[in-house]
Amino acid sequence: MSKIKFYLDTSVFGGCFDDIFEEDSKRIFKYVKTKKIQILISQITYDEILIAPNKVLNFFNSLDKDSFRFIQASKEIVDLAEAYLSEKVITKKSINDALHVAHATAARADAIVSWNFKHIVRFDRIKGFNKVNFDNGFGLIQIISPKEVFFDE
Repeated sequence: MSKIKFYLDTSVFGGCFDDIFEEDSKRIFKYVKTKKIQILISQITYDEILIAPNKVLNFFNSLDKDSFRFIQASKEIVDLAEAYLSEKVITKKSINDALHVAHATAARADAIVSWNFKHIVRFDRIKGFNKVNFDNGFGLIQIISPKEVFFDE
């Protein structure tokens, strides 16, 4: 089985330190450690981690960087994020969330994994993101919460 590529937004890293999200978030990183998952991140994710509580930054810094693939911003990604805004999938005040989805889409991630149920992991938004992706020549993107990430042991 080839390695699964998951784009993680910041909420998954922070979820490791939240009583409600801890178990499912930590399972993601267990799969990373056993090399079942490759993490895709963007500068947006990294910048958000830098301003997160120190325990989140320390956790991020403790991870094996060989497990990561950094997605560089590009005009294509910015244009796609702007298309999400112009189609009103998401509002301008949530531009970082639009950029997370655009990075994952352009990188052909197998899925975005997020705890952000307000702006990302929500049926109407997923449908909107995928309509814009399709209209702009991209593939569909799976968007899931960490609760949905399991592999047969």
